[in-house]
Amino acid sequence: MLTQSQITGNIITVNGVVAPSAIQITMAHEHILLWLGPVPNVASPPLALENISLQTSRVKAYVTEGGTGSALISMSSHGLRWDAPGAPKMPFPNFPGAMLQIATGAGASIILGTGYYKYSWQSAKTQATSVTGLYQTIINDIFTGQNGVNAGIIGEVGITNAVTDVTLVLFEWKSLVAACQAVVETGLAMNVHTDIGTPGPIRLLVLDICQQLNVPLGRVIMSHLDPGNEIAPGDLAVAQTILGLGANCCFDLIGHEGVGSSADTAAAQGIATLIGDGFVNQILLSQDIYDEPDFFGEGVTYTYTTDTFVPMLTAAGVTTAQITQMRVTNPQNLIAVATPTTPAAPIVLTSLPGITTTPPVTIGILPNLLAFAGGSLSVAIPPAIQPTIPFTVSTFVQAIVPPLGTVCIADCALTQGIIGKTWPQVAGSGWALYANAAGIQFSVGTGGDGEGDSTIITASGSGNVFDGQWHNVAGVSDGDNLTVYIDGVAGTPVSIDPSMPVVGTGNLTIGAGGGQGIFIGSLQSLTFYPSALTAAQIGANAAARPGSTT
Repeated sequence: MLTQSQITGNIITVNGVVAPSAIQITMAHEHILLWLGPVPNVASPPLALENISLQTSRVKAYVTEGGTGSALISMSSHGLRWDAPGAPKMPFPNFPGAMLQIATGAGASIILGTGYYKYSWQSAKTQATSVTGLYQTIINDIFTGQNGVNAGIIGEVGITNAVTDVTLVLFEWKSLVAACQAVVETGLAMNVHTDIGTPGPIRLLVLDICQQLNVPLGRVIMSHLDPGNEIAPGDLAVAQTILGLGANCCFDLIGHEGVGSSADTAAAQGIATLIGDGFVNQILLSQDIYDEPDFFGEGVTYTYTTDTFVPMLTAAGVTTAQITQMRVTNPQNLIAVATPTTPAAPIVLTSLPGITTTPPVTIGILPNLLAFAGGSLSVAIPPAIQPTIPFTVSTFVQAIVPPLGTVCIADCALTQGIIGKTWPQVAGSGWALYANAAGIQFSVGTGGDGEGDSTIITASGSGNVFDGQWHNVAGVSDGDNLTVYIDGVAGTPVSIDPSMPVVGTGNLTIGAGGGQGIFIGSLQSLTFYPSALTAAQIGANAAARPGSTT
């Protein structure tokens, strides 16, 4: 069992925790062992690396050439470990133990990945697992491990070419959110798989979600870009954008010429261009060997980068120091566990700049108090307030006029150009917390094309909040369920489809909206939390009831 203090500042290998200096030349995206299976919808034999003895000898040859500290990062995450639908029985007792056997036999440093590959490689049970469940498996792999072997990086996190440029497959959204939460909590780096030729907007959407979840982009590695720009024209420009945002790129298609990648000479030229742009500190190199015939059968072994590709880099004008930076220093810096990120702070919505009011509404009679007598308030919302992340909205409410219909407390419309009262009639994308005679309702819209095809999911909490007394109400979206709390008591959770598009941000409207009418009364401490609060945290908030009425 590892602790955070043991791993922070160090690197977790399958043989244990080591100082970063113990890691030298590193192949940053390999597998060593995997069962990739038949490619979905393609008639092809299974792709696998499964012979422990043979793989040990191949890794040992790499260590012999590279010297002490030679390392490989195995991106065989869940779904690539003989656990995909249709996979045969694993040919060894357990996957981490087999990786340890190879590392020990070859004298190599192997860093094992965790997380989840693409949805097509996951069982129905795994696909149905909640964000919390996926996250917990990642955390267990890191701190508890299996048979004494712990994961040292999160990845590869699988992203499929999505149907549109603004959505992710549901399971992959959950997997990405779980991975991001683990990065924030542990300080480990994360590697993201995007298919060769994936459109730039999908890759940038992944980074956008990472940022919303408070992941430092310097801890994110994007794999499978084609710097040679031949097989995937435009990838070099996409790489420049990704690197410009502060994320890292692992150019791991070295040796793939003829199996879905540009010529290695073109890749070397592309990497030289990116180095000239000032990105040498954000580049990693690897070969991503995933089967026998296409690589080992063609003479592409783990020594290929040193023997063949490094001379191509040199010919392209890359210096020895720059090559060392990409192959040694950058992996040391990235795979060393960083200090965990400070969680994103709650946002007191009345403190946002640019608030405009529609009278009659008063701000600030008491700290963070809003008093409504028929008006409303709106403010441009920051990008962090998106329904693509687990979040909580909480407030104290003192409603003094029983509603004739439903009375909106706060809503947030997220489709570009949709503000306040228009949610959810147009695109139905966003969230709303509002009250009616039965209690409190919390709704999230899944988006759509604006033609009425959006799905609106609503959770309810029962209780009379129109008695002139202060009540704490909260809506929680944890990525799997919506839950309403009234005075710390939870209503029945309602499951949601969280694969909502990330689109332009509209205005936050308080005191009206959602087509539900106006709110009469007072709100205090209206706060947005970029995380799903626990029942205990909500109970603590509810106990801090305002001491006076208005």
